[in-house]
Amino acid sequence: LSCSQDKLNKGSKLLPCSLTMRLDDSGTSDILDTISAIDTISRIRYYMARCRGSRRSAQNSIVLSRQLLDQTQKDFVERRKHNRLNGHREIVEEDFHRWLTLTRLQARSRAATPGSGPITADIKDWEIAMKLDDEMHATGIDNK
Repeated sequence: LSCSQDKLNKGSKLLPCSLTMRLDDSGTSDILDTISAIDTISRIRYYMARCRGSRRSAQNSIVLSRQLLDQTQKDFVERRKHNRLNGHREIVEEDFHRWLTLTRLQARSRAATPGSGPITADIKDWEIAMKLDDEMHATGIDNK
């Protein structure tokens, strides 16, 4: 098997993390090692596909209320204006997406029974997510 590096996660990330697998055939391995590596990669791909699929099921969905979405939009615009006026880093759509992801994770973490139906994220989840994001940036733990 002759491959250079294969990154499993090429998209944007919530937290900085990458997994790199180096597959290199130096000519000394036999066919069983090659088959084992292919099997491992296949199992990782299958696992990742299942995780993505389970997030989309209705049973595991996170509902964002209209009130919450209105607040998120208002906060996004306010933070964007504030940062522009004060010369801080620009707030972009990627930031907004990260904030919503953190809000969903926060809502899921407080849910009493996983798989018991849709979970509704509320303003408190949003506020906790924003505080966490602010702390991540203040300590330099971000993906930029």
